[in-house]
Amino acid sequence: MLDTLAHGLREVKRKQLVGPCLQLDPFFESLLRSRISRRVLAEQHLQLGLRRPGYVGILCTQLNVAEAVEFAAAKCRQ
Repeated sequence: MLDTLAHGLREVKRKQLVGPCLQLDPFFESLLRSRISRRVLAEQHLQLGLRRPGYVGILCTQLNVAEAVEFAAAKCRQ
């Protein structure tokens, strides 16, 4: 849920009509970032106990960064 909320806030900030008017409370913004960071760290910690080929925790060791960036860029253009 937090990932979706943070993504939505970033998306709204980029909109020309809304972005400049959107004033997030610094405490709220800091809280969101902190909670998202903790969730990622906790998930990584939990996954480290599982042995999966090609992964260290939640990190894929065979990730093609160029392909991932191209995929994300294509999704943004949609």
